[in-house]
Amino acid sequence: MRQLPLFVALVLLAACASLKPQTGDVSFRLRWDGKADLDLHVVDPGGGHVGLPFLHAASRDSDRYAALVKQMEETGRLPDGETKGILDIDCNAGADKMCPQPIENIFWPLGSAPRGDYQVWVELFQQAEGSGDVPYVLEIRRGETVAKRLSGFLGPGRMKSEVAAYTY
Repeated sequence: MRQLPLFVALVLLAACASLKPQTGDVSFRLRWDGKADLDLHVVDPGGGHVGLPFLHAASRDSDRYAALVKQMEETGRLPDGETKGILDIDCNAGADKMCPQPIENIFWPLGSAPRGDYQVWVELFQQAEGSGDVPYVLEIRRGETVAKRLSGFLGPGRMKSEVAAYTY
C-alpha cells in the first residue's frame, strides 16, 4: 500500500482532538458545533487557493484521487495555485474524522505569508441529517492575536458565506 506524503495525510486524516491549530504570520480558524462538514477557503494575494473541497469528491474516485496525490508528490502543490498556506486541521470530513468541537485551520508559517489582500469564505460541504442552520465563527489571526472575528450561519438555503477580505 502506498503511503501518503505527511502534509497530505495531515489534511485528510487530521482529528481536531489530537492536533493544535497552528498560527504563523496569519491564520484563519473556523469553529462550529455539530456533525456538519464545513469547508474553509482562503485565497492569498498571489491567487493561491487553500481549501480542498475537491479532495472530498476525488476521494470517491480512486483514479482521480491517485492522480492528485501523485501531483502533490511530484510538485509539492495542488492544482489550485502555488501557495505556502497550509490546511492543518479539517474536522468532520468523513465518518472517521468527526470532532466533538469541529475546527478547520489554515495558516501561513512565520515568514511565508505574502503581503496584501486575502479572500476568505466558508462553504457547507455536507449537512448532518435532520439538522438546521449551522452557526459558525471565523477568526483571522496575526500570530496568536485575533485581528478580526466574523460569524454567520450556513444551511439548506445558504451553502456559501459572503467572501470577506482581510489585508495583511
